[in-house]
Amino acid sequence: MRKIYLTLAAIVVALGATAQSAPTKMNILLKNSTTPVTYNISDIEEITFTADEQKPDEPLPVDAKTYTIAIPAVNDDLEPGVWKVMNGNEQVAELCYEYVRCVNEEEGLNIDGRMLVLYPMGTEGFADLTKGYIVSNGGSLVWNTETNSCAYTAGTGTAAPAIVYLADGRFATASEAVTKVATTQVKDQLIDKRGDETETYDVVKVGTQYWMGQNLRTTMLSDGTPITMFKATQGSAWNNTTAPAYHVFGDGEIQDVKETWGCMYNGYSVFDNLAPENWEVTTLADWQLLKDYLAKGQSGKVKSKFEWNDTPGNGNNLTGLDMSPGGLFMYNSQADTDDMYQFSRATYWTTDELEDPLFHTPALGAVYIYNRIIVYNTEGNPSATHGYNWGHYVRCIRR
Repeated sequence: MRKIYLTLAAIVVALGATAQSAPTKMNILLKNSTTPVTYNISDIEEITFTADEQKPDEPLPVDAKTYTIAIPAVNDDLEPGVWKVMNGNEQVAELCYEYVRCVNEEEGLNIDGRMLVLYPMGTEGFADLTKGYIVSNGGSLVWNTETNSCAYTAGTGTAAPAIVYLADGRFATASEAVTKVATTQVKDQLIDKRGDETETYDVVKVGTQYWMGQNLRTTMLSDGTPITMFKATQGSAWNNTTAPAYHVFGDGEIQDVKETWGCMYNGYSVFDNLAPENWEVTTLADWQLLKDYLAKGQSGKVKSKFEWNDTPGNGNNLTGLDMSPGGLFMYNSQADTDDMYQFSRATYWTTDELEDPLFHTPALGAVYIYNRIIVYNTEGNPSATHGYNWGHYVRCIRR
């Protein structure tokens, strides 16, 4: 509801009063009435004019530029992701199939599952997350980017429509507009070109964060400089290098292992132009926002549906982050290979510079995903602070 407040002085001016004949009373004549309502101006502190907002899912105005958006079917084949809704070269909206968690104990609200949500475009080319439209029922989703939380209001719809209309930043299932403009949908992907190498990653929205849907798998820095590769039996050399380095589990001999799990990098790679343009390697604060949002069952919501042999095993991947148990890489003079914890851990670097608790040398915060939890050093787990010669995977987040 919009409110307009007028001071008494403004009202006097609006009524055309003059200094010679200042009014002492206000007479208001309502439509379909012959008797005015009279108030003493001295008794009036404030006058408020209100305008009701358009109700959810009311038909859009006739004269507004209206876009038609085809709604995809939600089934077992649809994985979480982000799609750009385009009118030619102009993006007019964003369509997200995303994990939504909204809890309000006072209202008895407990939303925990995937939803198809539309957002109009806001400023600077980003979606306006305060105007989310829930496709399944016509309700609203309003995000707070500082707390990574949402407010949910259910609509009255009972099933997802085939078409949703957009005009003036508002969505509805009906429109009285004479002319409607068709749109297309393009999957939002990060296309990372470096030298003669091109890698493509899905974009996944989790709360207000936009994550890479797969682990980084580039073999070059962002300026095209090759990163040195080390094999599973070269842990000693890996341990001694101070240059950016990467390793692929099993030396990539398992079919598509690099494509599925990505590359493990040493800590020296993290700050050396490793992230794609407009993206950054995650921080501990990013992971904390994610953890707080996911709450109970957090690891299961990010784990992939296959290959885990820990307890309780595979995840449900509700978020679409699809994190696989690629383990880590660390020199072990007593082992035949320096690949460790494969199939039972997913480990990730952050850019938080800390101190190794054992050797008191420079280190980085690392994130462990296993069993039912996501942990890192700040939660009483100092072993998750690792020197630069460890090998971990990398996820990036869009800023």
